Amino acid sequence: MKVRLRSLSGATMGAASIALMVALLSPLGAAAAQPPIRLYLYYSNPCVSGTTTSPATVSVLWRDSAGAVKAQGTSDSNGFWQFCSGSEDIVVEIGDKMRFSDGSYTRNYVVPNLRVTVDRVDNRFHGTGPAGRTIRLAYAQGLLSDFDETHSVRVGQDGTWAYDPGFNIPGGQHASLFWKSPNGDNLETGSYAPQVTVTIGESEVRGHMSELSSMRLVLLDGATGERKAVATDVSDNNGGFRAVFRDPSGHRVNVEVGDRVRGRALASDLNWIVPDSDATANVAADTVSGHCQDAGQLSDVATVDIYRTGRQRGHAFVHTDANGHFDVDFGGRATPGFEPANIKHGDRIAVRCMLETGDWVVQSFDVP
Repeated sequence: MKVRLRSLSGATMGAASIALMVALLSPLGAAAAQPPIRLYLYYSNPCVSGTTTSPATVSVLWRDSAGAVKAQGTSDSNGFWQFCSGSEDIVVEIGDKMRFSDGSYTRNYVVPNLRVTVDRVDNRFHGTGPAGRTIRLAYAQGLLSDFDETHSVRVGQDGTWAYDPGFNIPGGQHASLFWKSPNGDNLETGSYAPQVTVTIGESEVRGHMSELSSMRLVLLDGATGERKAVATDVSDNNGGFRAVFRDPSGHRVNVEVGDRVRGRALASDLNWIVPDSDATANVAADTVSGHCQDAGQLSDVATVDIYRTGRQRGHAFVHTDANGHFDVDFGGRATPGFEPANIKHGDRIAVRCMLETGDWVVQSFDVP
């Protein structure tokens, strides 16, 4: 059975998620040798949870790797329990030291070094894990895929592992890593291949990367190489970030066609020129024609969105021709990757052109 639990964030889980975890962690016939308190941990999550063999009050003492207290408290268990730190900044991390007690049994636990890196340059997944153990790697193959492929991977005696999926990994690719320990604990972590989205005429840059990691992007004049601005941020618990390009004086700097975006610390191929694009709409026919121009790393993928009064009214995932041109008919019925729209004068068209690296450049146009 394959279970996706990436959505477990914040201070609580829904009833369906709780029921799912109870099913995953409930004792099996051969579980007698396993500890009375078993754990479910999602790295970078502010909550820890697990099971007990009988109703109890579970006491939790949660310290960081240096021994400083991160959180402590209790949670009532009816077989399943959950304890949250109360802060999105206090999350499960490698090396955390945890102490759990149900009144009759006490368990000490150190969060193991389980990690996945999604490498868009070498096109492989790699990371760390328990030496000599088998872990499970899950990832979606394709931008519109609605299911994960899962593979078992053996961790080497040096605590490292690697897996070649056999396809070109784009920026924004997510992967999840699962391990069920001999004690019956379930651990999950995840990560993204670094991915950046910039918008022509705006200073904000957003994207995904490893969870709780620092990012730094530089905006350069594409012709002279002169530095125009820098954007910095720390990604959130889900790997998302949102930053602003600012000059040395702290002023916002908008991205322009022909600028160079560089972030080699995120990925060595994150170093490209911002391409231009255009789009026109036929209101009577509900069609949009456009062009993603090639500045050296253009892919054949684009999206077209229709907005009215700030709300998205239509969406299309399209493949361009060899020269970057596309035509979209927004009539018809909704299908995966497509939402129809009745285009009107005054609507706004947003064209997102994807680069070969998986990064995106956005530009908007008004419908006259």
